[in-house]
Amino acid sequence: MNRSRAFLHETNINQTRREKILKLLSTGPKTAFKISCLMSEEYIASATVLCRLRELQAAGQVHRIGDFWSIKP
Repeated sequence: MNRSRAFLHETNINQTRREKILKLLSTGPKTAFKISCLMSEEYIASATVLCRLRELQAAGQVHRIGDFWSIKP
């Protein structure tokens, strides 16, 4: 029971982070480091942001140009 609750909690956290990343990218292209700095209400490592960006890329919502990520047109 605890394991399934923990999994759902992590899933909700990751979904919230993906939504915040999309909201930040709506203002223009940014690097993963810049996104992690802008999400500063809690410390989020650039690697964590990069994982969420890759998930969004796999879903076809964002694309990468060099070090910059932006929302797909």
